[in-house]
Amino acid sequence: MLKPGGLALVMLYRTGNPKWWMVRLVRGASHLVDLIGGEPYTIANRLRPQHEGDDVRGTALLELFGCPILKAFSNRQAREMFRMFSQVSISNHQPGFRRMVDIVPLLHPLGTFLAWFDRQVAQIWGFYQVIEARK
Repeated sequence: MLKPGGLALVMLYRTGNPKWWMVRLVRGASHLVDLIGGEPYTIANRLRPQHEGDDVRGTALLELFGCPILKAFSNRQAREMFRMFSQVSISNHQPGFRRMVDIVPLLHPLGTFLAWFDRQVAQIWGFYQVIEARK
């Protein structure tokens, strides 16, 4: 609940970007592995013991394979969800190209370029959207 004039800040995953399509592809393959193996979260269960603690790669992989529900919304859908607010702004962030360095260490030399590229295409291909909505 917000009082009149109150500000809601919400972060949602966003559809329609390269990272979202890759996530859908990889999660689909993961579900196929689960069906063939007869065990839910097969890949996540095998990754968990290898990546405990503060392991960036492990966090990314478990988010990808071990999160049972992963919903994303287009900017249009987000705007519709917040239609009852008087002011709504949406900004998109982190396309995820730099994050590939955390998962594939061989890409480390490209880290600076990938971070720059993320900043250049964030509004177009951002994987996260931040909604600022004023009541």
